Amino acid sequence: MVGKVRRPDRLANRGFTLIEMIVVMTAGAILLGIAVGMLHLLMRTEQTGRDRVGRTAAFAQLAEQFRTDAAAALQFEPDRRRFILPDQREATYQTVGATMDREERKDGRLLRRESFALTAGSSVTFKLDRRDAASWASLTVGVGESPSQRETCVVALLGKDRRFVQPAKKGR
Repeated sequence: MVGKVRRPDRLANRGFTLIEMIVVMTAGAILLGIAVGMLHLLMRTEQTGRDRVGRTAAFAQLAEQFRTDAAAALQFEPDRRRFILPDQREATYQTVGATMDREERKDGRLLRRESFALTAGSSVTFKLDRRDAASWASLTVGVGESPSQRETCVVALLGKDRRFVQPAKKGR
């Protein structure tokens, strides 16, 4: 009787070698490192975008308030950054760090205070321009120190909104 030749059972030797395990673990670690780096970059980009949107919204509110003050103003003093408003009210703007503060007072008493976030290092300029029969107030905010810095300018016609001014009496 001829003896049976035993063939090695292929199913019994289906393990992984140490080298294969090290290669798989190294590849997994590299992919995990790339994923963590991308997640960090994504979170930083999202935070930067959120900050920009917040500053843009704050500047839009500042511009709207500046236009409202200019429209209702009886007088504008750009060197003091102050609007004289009807009913003995005044609105004063001042830059404190990276914020623009607006205070509204009546007879020296504080009625309202608002703060608007600006980009750090912004330069702020107030001007009064008289053209033809109209007076224009402007608020310019510059960002950066280079000659090609970005500037945003808000221009408003002074005293165009006369809802708060007492009408002149007729017949005299």
